[in-house]
Amino acid sequence: MKITGKVRMVGFTSRLLGVLLIGIAVFGCMKDNDDSDGYDVEKQMEIDREIIVNYIADNDLDAAEINYGGYPSGVFYFNHEVADPEDTEKPISTSEVTVAYKGYLLDGTVFDSTPEGESITFVLSGLIGGWQIGIPIMSRGDKLTLIIPSPLGYGPYEAGSIPANSVLLFDIELINFTN
Repeated sequence: MKITGKVRMVGFTSRLLGVLLIGIAVFGCMKDNDDSDGYDVEKQMEIDREIIVNYIADNDLDAAEINYGGYPSGVFYFNHEVADPEDTEKPISTSEVTVAYKGYLLDGTVFDSTPEGESITFVLSGLIGGWQIGIPIMSRGDKLTLIIPSPLGYGPYEAGSIPANSVLLFDIELINFTN
């Protein structure tokens, strides 16, 4: 199978300490590779990676995988619009982030969004792992789309209209944050 979409690896070494702290929080919560119900995080990440790579190729996206603590994270992004190239300040795991977003499944089904023209504020460390990995690559005003594997989303659990083991897409605009 030939992949026609472009996949790039992107590193953010200047944020290594923050990324490592997030990594401990995100992956530490996963315990071992299996939970008591037999859920295998590594196997699901492999399954989701194939789904994501095929989605990128099928949609001819110029996507990059976020390098997380020196390793591929499984979280990809595309359509990154940088608001101010001079602004290099990024949120950290303890930041309060104010965002506008739209979440949808790979088939285009929208499962959540902020109302048009509105935003919402969260503490980054309280969000799903994919957001904890993706939002710290953004500066104020940036927009991008994240593709998040299910173990870094809601995993083997249904969440509202989101089926278990769903790869998620989020269009996110980072309005503001406080460190």
